[in-house]
Amino acid sequence: MIKHLIFDLFGTLVRVDNSLLGVNLEEFWRHGEKTWMREDVPEQERLVDFAKEHGVSYKELCENFSLVEKSASMIPGMLALLKELKHKYQLHILSNAGQTTKQVVLSQPAFAVFDTITCSYEIGAVKPEKEAFTAVLKKVGARPEECVMIGDSLHADIRGAQEAGMRAIHFDADEHSLDDLRHFLLQNDIL
Repeated sequence: MIKHLIFDLFGTLVRVDNSLLGVNLEEFWRHGEKTWMREDVPEQERLVDFAKEHGVSYKELCENFSLVEKSASMIPGMLALLKELKHKYQLHILSNAGQTTKQVVLSQPAFAVFDTITCSYEIGAVKPEKEAFTAVLKKVGARPEECVMIGDSLHADIRGAQEAGMRAIHFDADEHSLDDLRHFLLQNDIL
């Protein structure tokens, strides 16, 4: 029986304007997976290495990163759906986010609907690593078969959850509508 719904953050619940970053996004996220997504150190301190390696201004990179985080907005209509789901399930977030993201984005009042919020830097594991998912299971006191992961990344969210024994629903807010998400939830006997 499903008791817990675990959501990814970016691309699933929230959109950001990554174009504001001004650097190669793939390289930036790969760097983050090795450093600030994994460790309890503010991202801005970890951006020093990236800036040096890629010949960009550290100050400008920090300012741009701050602008990206401030651009975060919940998908229109998502909060109403979450409140509806809250009547039946415990809601959680598992994100490959760093410390400032938790402070800037996840501290917004809309996120109070979640029972737990777990960021990779807190657990030292990054999705799709099985340890990221087992850390959430342990935190919420659940078995894998009681959980469904909902995320936009087939690699990090879906494959990772399935390898940890959870059901998973692929929802990419850039490709799907909120009606699509409702349909996916209905197909999985969740809504």
